[in-house]
Amino acid sequence: MTRTLPDAHKVMGYIKRTYDWDWSGADESFRRALELEPGNADVINRASVLAWTLGRFGETIKLIRRSIELDPIRVSGYFFLGLYTYYAGLLEESQTASRKVLELNPQYPIAHKNIGLVYLEKGKPDLALTEMKRETEPFWQMFGLALVYHKLGKKKEADNKLAQLIKENNAAFQIAEIYAYRGETDKAFEWLERAYVQHDAGLTGMKGDPLLRNIEKDPRYITFLKKMKLPL
Repeated sequence: MTRTLPDAHKVMGYIKRTYDWDWSGADESFRRALELEPGNADVINRASVLAWTLGRFGETIKLIRRSIELDPIRVSGYFFLGLYTYYAGLLEESQTASRKVLELNPQYPIAHKNIGLVYLEKGKPDLALTEMKRETEPFWQMFGLALVYHKLGKKKEADNKLAQLIKENNAAFQIAEIYAYRGETDKAFEWLERAYVQHDAGLTGMKGDPLLRNIEKDPRYITFLKKMKLPL
């Protein structure tokens, strides 16, 4: 009987996505959970994460908006909405969602970093710098500053933050993102390969990642997606 319960399917979907990288298996589990309990905000939230991994941004945004309707004071709903709309290029909605996160919880980690990324997309690095400096999680502040200093042309500061990130953190995917953003393609792929070997969870967000845009036309990008068994 346990197999018919939506929570069991939700957990199986989470395991298959996060640990097994079994996208089709995870998709099946989440779809079954949603069939059984379509009004479960947590199931909808988890299903939206898989849709994001697979680059189905229209679906993922629809799901997370539904989750917020069902549970409007859940901070993570707005956090994910900010993330998904950033990937989809809906920058104003992304910024609004991340501001809502901080309204509900001023110390919520990654929110200022996400707002900073939106400002980078908008071509406003000075405003991005302000947000990155306000980020409460040290790792994400370091990551964000490495990006912003590069955009501002402050090579020494950017290099220092990247070197610090490499020295202090086992964060292969984020390092690959920084190299890709800097246009250092070979280094980006070197770190993507390291991330793959390490089974870095960050790779589940590589599809459509704005920070990887500079390497998407390189043949190695398609090859890597195939290795990840992600949609092309």
